[in-house]
Amino acid sequence: MHQPNWKRTFFLALFLFLLGTISYWFEYRYQPDRQQRKETAERFFQIDKKEVESIFLTKHQTRTAIHCAQEKCLPDGPWQLKKPLLAQADSGHV
Repeated sequence: MHQPNWKRTFFLALFLFLLGTISYWFEYRYQPDRQQRKETAERFFQIDKKEVESIFLTKHQTRTAIHCAQEKCLPDGPWQLKKPLLAQADSGHV
């Protein structure tokens, strides 16, 4: 029987340790950045909900206007249709 080559075994173990460390570092170190970029990319509009006070939609010659019903707009606050008719907007769809 021949004796095991400890030098070769040591370098193989060191290589596997370094490979595992590098893969862990790349996977978990940049995870929050990837998650934030993914959420930003999934948004249709890149705006803050708190900054929106009114929405205007135009289709052909028909213009629809939706305005915040309060002085200080909240994302889940009440909204009103202003054009083509004056009505309370359904909060589940705005």
